[in-house]
Amino acid sequence: MDHETVVAYLERLGVATPAVGDAGLRTLHRAHQLTVPFENLSIHLAEPISLDEPDLIDKIVRRRRGGFCYELNGAFALLLEALGAQVSRVGARVYGEAGLSPPLDHLALIVRAADGTGPWLADVGFGSHSDYPLLLETRDDQDDPAGRFRLADASQGDIDVLKDGKPQYRLETRERSLADCVPTCWWQQTSPLSHFTQSTICSRLTPDGRVSISGRMLIQTRHGTRTEQQLDTDDALLAAYRDHFGIALSRVPHDPAATDDCGSLHPSSGVQQSAIATWGHGVAFPAEQLAGAVRVEAVDLVDDGHGRDGSVVGAGGQQRSCATTAGPIPGSAPVTT
Repeated sequence: MDHETVVAYLERLGVATPAVGDAGLRTLHRAHQLTVPFENLSIHLAEPISLDEPDLIDKIVRRRRGGFCYELNGAFALLLEALGAQVSRVGARVYGEAGLSPPLDHLALIVRAADGTGPWLADVGFGSHSDYPLLLETRDDQDDPAGRFRLADASQGDIDVLKDGKPQYRLETRERSLADCVPTCWWQQTSPLSHFTQSTICSRLTPDGRVSISGRMLIQTRHGTRTEQQLDTDDALLAAYRDHFGIALSRVPHDPAATDDCGSLHPSSGVQQSAIATWGHGVAFPAEQLAGAVRVEAVDLVDDGHGRDGSVVGAGGQQRSCATTAGPIPGSAPVTT
């Protein structure tokens, strides 16, 4: 990454030249989540997702878009390396009620800052995660504005990452390349079993909470208080993407799960879907896809993006328990990126 691109990336994050060491890493880690959204809109705009370095920088820096884990942590790694840090790209398997997802379902970073401090677990691509990087080698609790985190040793040298006592994902320590993630990235954006193909999500951290658009629902959490607004028109939806995320779109992404209540379709949708549930990063998708993977419960997770249970949001912000599924779908596995 050349100097001009580094300057443009920092401007995108709203950060002047960061301090050397862990203080600069902490600043960049939080700033990235405040400014670059976790989103899967490319899938529903028929935009191919590329993990090539020029394409990552063009999308996130020049086009001022977001992405999912491979894109967000992939681009962040390039910036950190350009600033003198040592970065290892590592795979992770995400915890769900059915157990661990497949390898390389998630991408995270192990970082040694330019002054040699660390190593740190940096992750700006897991929906709602820690605001700041986590010390990789300590096994004590690590308090963060997003919760209490702990890293625990697992089998085969892997590391479990827990938030508020709940396992989030199992981290490999073996270094990977973005090229290793190309097959799973392709699966996430093309498979009908991928939750990313089932509905749209756009979410970012805010100074006092989080803002998300899930389907046509604008969800804002401020100081622990949640509000919802249904975006009934295309103009309202496009304006919300622009005003809350700085994403200027010429057309509305197709949302196959455009549902605003249990079995109630949004007028713009011609797709017959049932209840919408969430998995992992707050990505909404049809509850029937969760068979054998998760119990659908009335748990408010849509705007958090960190839960392992399902959530159904009804009109007026009412969470409804719409289904409890049992029995596996052949070939299915819960996948969260």
